[in-house]
Amino acid sequence: MDLRGRDPNTVTLRELRRAGQDLAKAWARELREEKPAAYYGLMVATYAGVGYAYGSDGLERLGIKPEFKVKIFGDKLALKVRGQWEDHFRDATFTGALSSRFDLGNGHAVSGGVNLDRTGVTGGNVRYDYTRPDLNLSANVDFDARGVSDVAGNVTYTRDNLSLSAGARYDLRDDRLTANAEAVWKVRDNVDFALSASHDNRGETRVGAGLRIIF
Repeated sequence: MDLRGRDPNTVTLRELRRAGQDLAKAWARELREEKPAAYYGLMVATYAGVGYAYGSDGLERLGIKPEFKVKIFGDKLALKVRGQWEDHFRDATFTGALSSRFDLGNGHAVSGGVNLDRTGVTGGNVRYDYTRPDLNLSANVDFDARGVSDVAGNVTYTRDNLSLSAGARYDLRDDRLTANAEAVWKVRDNVDFALSASHDNRGETRVGAGLRIIF
């Protein structure tokens, strides 16, 4: 907003604020184009100052997540570190996550990840997938700082309008094995009919049937 030639007594606070914003944007644009190193250095210093004075919440209020992400080995490995702290970096804590995925070809893939904090590894998982147009097979192992917590697997077969799936999960901490199966028949494009059943090693059995209509 250009206020040149205007009587100062007629300028409103809203117009003055808009003029100041436009001036700041124009100056930032010129600095970025003419001296990009100075521009980005100023931005980093500003955000660092906000983070120091107001904590990680201050950065989030500016739309900036207090986290760092990097991918290496051709995007096969990803590292994300997130911080949280009060003003003047009090009570700072940091958490991280390391994840990876490798496509082995012919529908085979292996993926996994670990979660970290200042005490070390807090949890994670390893997963195997096999994918074909009519068949999906997966196996998953979850663990935490104490070791493996549960193991699970699932298989799904699809043919025309019929889908059959079965799976099992074993909770090592609770010594509980649960198996399940489901059949879904697509009656029409917007109508599905399903039968499902589950059973565990404690004698609990569930059977269900349902009809889903999508309007």
